[in-house]
Amino acid sequence: MRSRDRQRSVVTMAAACAGLVVLTACSPGGVSARPASRQLPARANAALGTGTLYLLLGDVAISANLWRIDLDTGRVRQLTFNRPQYGVSNFSASPAGLVLGDARSGVDSTEIMVRGGPQLLSGGVGDSPKISEAGQIVDVASAEQGVRHGPWSHDRLLYWASPSSAYRTMYQVPPENLISIAWNRPGL
Repeated sequence: MRSRDRQRSVVTMAAACAGLVVLTACSPGGVSARPASRQLPARANAALGTGTLYLLLGDVAISANLWRIDLDTGRVRQLTFNRPQYGVSNFSASPAGLVLGDARSGVDSTEIMVRGGPQLLSGGVGDSPKISEAGQIVDVASAEQGVRHGPWSHDRLLYWASPSSAYRTMYQVPPENLISIAWNRPGL
């Protein structure tokens, strides 16, 4: 086996171990139980290196919660505690912060983690936010079914210059045309 393939295999195994550790904390219905272990196996930490690993886990996508694993210590911590069918849809992390599409209120909202808990961003619409290393945030807001006029009649790309700023619409298209976004540093 080539060195690169072996390294990829070890990293994949380490990520799977991390997921299994956290999955032991999930029970049916999206309700959290106490995990059997709150630390990763030593081999997983060694393969993944230092930093933070975030996992979106739940028994079904609409009942998922967000978890954080400190790769330096192996400590596992649940960040959201949503009830069944009101889960986190998506998330994005960068050195500037952690944003998530969260349906804890029954409607997908764009939030940012502040002092260990989710806080609604201005305008808070959308379910798949992305945050840059500089703290800028983008998200997709889908058109509402049956709405023919106004901002909710188009799929929109929203932009926040910072977590404390108001959002603005950067781009809009007819309903069901804007599906997903990804945002990377130049060169990626």
